[in-house]
Amino acid sequence: MDIQRNSVASPETCAAVRPSVANRRNRSRNVAISTLRFLSHTEVHTFAFSVAANAILSFFPFVLVLLTLIRRVFHSNSMYAVVIQLLRDYLPAGQDFVIRNLVAMDQSRHRAQIYSVLILLVTSTGIFVPLEVALNRVWRFPKNRSYLGNQVISLGLAFACGVLALLSVAATAGN
Repeated sequence: MDIQRNSVASPETCAAVRPSVANRRNRSRNVAISTLRFLSHTEVHTFAFSVAANAILSFFPFVLVLLTLIRRVFHSNSMYAVVIQLLRDYLPAGQDFVIRNLVAMDQSRHRAQIYSVLILLVTSTGIFVPLEVALNRVWRFPKNRSYLGNQVISLGLAFACGVLALLSVAATAGN
């Protein structure tokens, strides 16, 4: 049934369109109600806090590992400059302090990089496991993965995020 923009719709056309609009409104209302029910559960806030806290804890080690890989593996000054410029642009305050310490740690011995990798291993689990558990609840999957399975998936996702970050920096440095 075609309705032209400038034509006046007939009552039959309006009646045919109304149920679909009403169905969309009912679906939207049902989604809003189920979302509010879900948000009222205590564990939702626990999952959200866990993801946020671990993301904050993993930021500094992630950037340190990224800078180390760029400097020691890829030997790319332009990629290094892109990461530094991103930090300057997106950190809310104290950019010079953070950048100065990151560069100092990147140029130091390997201890900081080893600790950063270990911290990333722990915090990646703290980010991706709560997300998985929350999504399993939302999608009503009855069972979660085993502990070892969660560790493997979390490490894989953390590695994938690192590769995506490197590809993004490389693409930006190439332009």
